[in-house]
Amino acid sequence: DDHGSNGTTVTTPLVTRDSAITQVRATIANDGALPRGVRVVHTVEDATGRVVATVSSEITLAPGAQRTVTQTLPVLRTPHLWSPDDPYLYRVHTEVVQDGVTRDRVTNPLGYRWFSFSGNGFVLNGQKLVLRGTNRHQDHERYGSALSNAMHRSDLQMIKNMGANFLRLAHYPQDPEVLEAADRLGLLLWEEIPVVDYVNPDPRFTETTSRMLREMVRQHRNHPSVIMWGLMNEPLLWSQDGDRVNRQTDSSYMRQLRALSLHLDSVARADDPTRATTMALHGSDDYGRFGVGNDVPVVGVNRYDGWYGGQFKEFGGGLDKRHAAHPNQALIVSEYGAEDDYRVNSLEPERFDFSGSWQRRYHESYLRQIAARPWLAGTAIWNQFDFSQPEIGGSIPYRNQKGMQTWDREYKDVYFL
Repeated sequence: DDHGSNGTTVTTPLVTRDSAITQVRATIANDGALPRGVRVVHTVEDATGRVVATVSSEITLAPGAQRTVTQTLPVLRTPHLWSPDDPYLYRVHTEVVQDGVTRDRVTNPLGYRWFSFSGNGFVLNGQKLVLRGTNRHQDHERYGSALSNAMHRSDLQMIKNMGANFLRLAHYPQDPEVLEAADRLGLLLWEEIPVVDYVNPDPRFTETTSRMLREMVRQHRNHPSVIMWGLMNEPLLWSQDGDRVNRQTDSSYMRQLRALSLHLDSVARADDPTRATTMALHGSDDYGRFGVGNDVPVVGVNRYDGWYGGQFKEFGGGLDKRHAAHPNQALIVSEYGAEDDYRVNSLEPERFDFSGSWQRRYHESYLRQIAARPWLAGTAIWNQFDFSQPEIGGSIPYRNQKGMQTWDREYKDVYFL
């Protein structure tokens, strides 16, 4: 009834190392023909299954009626905090009980943590943390996107084993198993809707994207791993007609696009004010000219200096320029990468030769430049796994090979770097 969510919202209005407050909002529906008196019970269990807090209330519902009930559980003292190094999970069970019989039961994950973004980076549980991560397309050789739960879990475990603490789910909401695995493993998530390259000013497009955003937020907002909702990816890359452009010239279309970005930002903030909104921008001056991306608290930049063009050293300079122009906005490198065809190597690598040697030099240079900029909130490699794509030219047709691993999940040398 509520955009595919389970009807409950778990929030932690206050978390410190000494105490935590938990609130649960639940919508109860009576689909029967008679009035119903029920008891709504919320129970918090720790990781061992021990009950640490409970609260209940009695309500009466008329036939066909719904009621949303918000309850605050007793204060939890010295909560075990959730973090990438220690992803400790509690569970919240919500039950609807009638005449001593449980009529419905919903379970949500609960991780006690607090975080913030600023121009100086990212802070989790009162301590600065650099988000070091990657992007994931879920498709897999021979399977497409029809992955089993075990394959989703395996993907995230390989990402965690690589040393990542951060994952961008690009460019679409992914399977519930992915969110659950991130909670268990301690991977902080940027999750986004598929608004990619350009938009359609038609009101129906706004309606559809708004609905997608509400579905994503309401279905996944109880996961402690999620810290950002993504609104768009490189929206100025193409024209309104879907043509690749180097410079946007239609000011009317730009005003409509910016209005959509502001609208989506307000939708996400209204449904979930506890998390940051973000979008990813490519290397175009049009974003600054039209003010797109200036209003989200966290902005991502996609940079490929030394691959599609330019030199490695231009990467850091581009970040400095953006940070100087927007010193109070948190900055994440949402994409960076170079392609490696596993069949190709070179003693004298060069740009666009698809050699593992060039890919390694690319990442070595980028890692040094990232380390020299402590104000960066984080970075995300493009991509963890090679993936299928429309044909744009490359050593293997229909394949993007920027992955740390091949399409069938074999490790490349750069994974170990």
